[in-house]
Amino acid sequence: MGSILGSILGAVFMTLVPELLKLIVGWLPLASFGGNAALILSPVRTIVFGLMIVLFLIFEPHGLAEVWRRIRRLFHLWPFRT
Repeated sequence: MGSILGSILGAVFMTLVPELLKLIVGWLPLASFGGNAALILSPVRTIVFGLMIVLFLIFEPHGLAEVWRRIRRLFHLWPFRT
């Protein structure tokens, strides 16, 4: 808890995920809404982002730093699983 790596990864996550959601909503073919598709789906984007945070806290309580450590450990021991 409270690692520098976790702070950096958390800041990157909190910055990039809303931008990626905005990009995904921009790619959706919503011709029936006209030009207001982004305006209509803005609350959906916020709900999805909040849901992602809640699910991440439930299923990965040690954070992104622990995910990074597990990935590094996996590749460090890759050919020889223990």
